Amino acid sequence: MSKADIQRNQVHDNHMKFVIIRLDYSGVTDSAELVKLFDKRFPKAFKDRGYVITREISLALRKEDLVSISEAVSVPISVIEKEKIVRYRGLNNVPGDVTLDISQFYICMTIKYNENYDGFNNYVEYFKGAITIFKEKVDYFSPRRLGIRKCRVEAFSQLELLNTVFEPYVYNDPNLPIGNFGDSMREYRSYLQNDNLNNIRTNIIRRFMPIAENEVRKFNTILDIDVYYQDRKLLLEREMSNLIDEANQFEFEVYKMCMKEDMLLGRL
Repeated sequence: MSKADIQRNQVHDNHMKFVIIRLDYSGVTDSAELVKLFDKRFPKAFKDRGYVITREISLALRKEDLVSISEAVSVPISVIEKEKIVRYRGLNNVPGDVTLDISQFYICMTIKYNENYDGFNNYVEYFKGAITIFKEKVDYFSPRRLGIRKCRVEAFSQLELLNTVFEPYVYNDPNLPIGNFGDSMREYRSYLQNDNLNNIRTNIIRRFMPIAENEVRKFNTILDIDVYYQDRKLLLEREMSNLIDEANQFEFEVYKMCMKEDMLLGRL
């Protein structure tokens, strides 16, 4: 079977740790308006609602994410970091660890993969519904960046095992062979743009870190794929729920490109 023919329902990767989907926007003067719209659209969808400060969110927003939000909405990072946002926790009808953050500048859903993960589409419908109602009901709502980020984490006991899971080029940069620097942590970054698919963009980050686990030396790998749109005209004119589906499928194609066929089909 060609990897191009492998479908999502054939792949079960228990090393995928979390999914983050985020829309950055401008034109909102008070996030309370968005919260009110969301609660009306999805009454009692989540188990809990509370307040957090953006700078306290470590998983969903990295420093580089704050930079991209700042650039997208033209607001200083210092303002975004101090913002008080509404966080919804735990969907009532879907299992798993899910949070949804609504702020004046972005909406962000984080799904942590675990044994109860129930399939991306069962979670993302709440995100799609939220951004659709915001776009329809808020007069000056202006979407600026829409993206999906997925992160895979796996530790290996031997370096040689990496190339049984990943394609060789993922971690074996010819200019920096993976075995040459002993216990050094390293990071590889790649950028892709698909001009035939609405100029969709992808950042692929691969991190490699020697670790000690129960006094046993291992090698931790992180595959971090961020697929996004930042064409404002496209985000205003196209149905954003369709763009989410396109981005999710493109992310899957990039993920397959990085992985060995045997791993994808569970033959390891």
